[in-house]
Amino acid sequence: MYKLEVDHYNKVVCIELAGYLDKSEVANFADELLSLLRHFKTKEYSMYANMERLDPISQDSIPYMTEVIRQALLTLHMIVSVHRRTVTQMQMRRIEAEAKLRHDIDNRILYFATRREALYYLRSKI
Repeated sequence: MYKLEVDHYNKVVCIELAGYLDKSEVANFADELLSLLRHFKTKEYSMYANMERLDPISQDSIPYMTEVIRQALLTLHMIVSVHRRTVTQMQMRRIEAEAKLRHDIDNRILYFATRREALYYLRSKI
């Protein structure tokens, strides 16, 4: 399951990924987020990603997530993410590194243990 919301007042894109996402669901999420990112000016919006309940993503879905992360790193000002599962966090770090490897990207994803820490950090930087 995924949920995607935009807070235009605070200029934050909020996403939640939970459970097992099959390839078609990851592709739908990627298409929806990429079409949304095209409407933003570069470095105008930030992102909060809640992945506390996300299961590891299947290997055939990784290219979709790599492209999403690459575009998000290029477009967004800041990305904060919350993970509870170590395997999922390690997988997301590997996908982020792969997305950065292909392009010269200075932006990075900041990982937090709790939602409160992530939102506090994000709000302090807006």
